[in-house]
Amino acid sequence: MWNYRGLELSNGMLCVLISHPSIDMAAAALDISIGSLADPRDVTGIAHFLEHMLFMGSTKYPGENEYSKLVQSNGGACNAYTSGNRTNYYFDIHPSLLSDALDVFAHFFISPLLSPSSIGRELQAVHSEFESYLGQDSWRIFQVDKLTSDPEHPYSRFTIGNMESLRTTSNLCGTDIRQVLIDFYENEYSANRMSLAVLGNQSLDELQSFVVRSFKNVPNKQLITQQYPADPVGETRRKNSLYQKLQSLVLADGEYYELVRSNFERADHQSDVHVMTMFFFFHIQLI
Repeated sequence: MWNYRGLELSNGMLCVLISHPSIDMAAAALDISIGSLADPRDVTGIAHFLEHMLFMGSTKYPGENEYSKLVQSNGGACNAYTSGNRTNYYFDIHPSLLSDALDVFAHFFISPLLSPSSIGRELQAVHSEFESYLGQDSWRIFQVDKLTSDPEHPYSRFTIGNMESLRTTSNLCGTDIRQVLIDFYENEYSANRMSLAVLGNQSLDELQSFVVRSFKNVPNKQLITQQYPADPVGETRRKNSLYQKLQSLVLADGEYYELVRSNFERADHQSDVHVMTMFFFFHIQLI
């Protein structure tokens, strides 16, 4: 029997708990309503780079791969993604280790190390991800769409990041890349922008105790939801022949069209909770 509970923690984080006594895998996902559209203009890709760096240990759990090792050695997997207006972190694991994994996971958002010793390796990981996309038609269309959009709109920026946009550009600007990471984390990550979903075979009361214990100390900086201009193109550019030709390609690629459209949906906690709940319905079908 499936059981559900919604709650708001004292720090403003919204949570959905899902319980079923017979499932053999537990899972969790945390969504924060900030993404690459919030990148600073002079160091693009920092939201995506921060996503990578949060996996690299916290004050309480300083091991660089402690989280990944815990999850993967207990039958699970973990990952994350950065989109225009949100960043999502998720994992699954054997239910007996859910409480431990949640605590390690929570400290991503409480006291990340952002260690200088991890920066070089994760910069290379981001750069390798960038290179892996270069041959994909949908990604190329995405970049052309950005180039034909309004250059004053954040949508037009290069957002995945690579060595040039992160390390080289920050060096040329006389900026320490680690300080840019810290500033972005401090200025954009807050419990009141976060929504959490947890699935387990424990009772709802047990799941709630796990969540409250581990996530209550995520700082609430009372940040407002970022809003972006609704039109990333503008009427003048929309009449451009190149833009019109591009749209015929975009409309033929449903996956890409969804990606662009979703960047400009209104990001609020109600939609966050809905998205996370639907993620778990999909995940439940898979397991």
